[in-house]
Amino acid sequence: MSPRWANRRDENEPAIIEALLAAGYAVKQLDGVGVLDLLVSWDGWTALLEVKGGRGPLGGTSGRELTRQQEQFVALWKGEWVIVRDPVEALEWCDVQSGRCRGRTWLEAES
Repeated sequence: MSPRWANRRDENEPAIIEALLAAGYAVKQLDGVGVLDLLVSWDGWTALLEVKGGRGPLGGTSGRELTRQQEQFVALWKGEWVIVRDPVEALEWCDVQSGRCRGRTWLEAES
């Protein structure tokens, strides 16, 4: 991967971070070739999130999957990880995986 692209962030990442922080998660942006984008934790649970742009108008994901270096990284990673494309997807996955909502979506947990 060219160094010029190594630290490029997806446009939707700030909204995802803001939503996770507002929901009470700790979030750390990660940098480096082959490393996923975000380290997220809550109450002893930790996971990695890879932020990708939204699906194209035809639903395609060309260029929106893991890079070869990221695939190698997650093959060795012993924890949870996911690809997310928007704040709702990130919150729902984190809430279910962390046990925070006990099977409810984050919107139901808020009410």
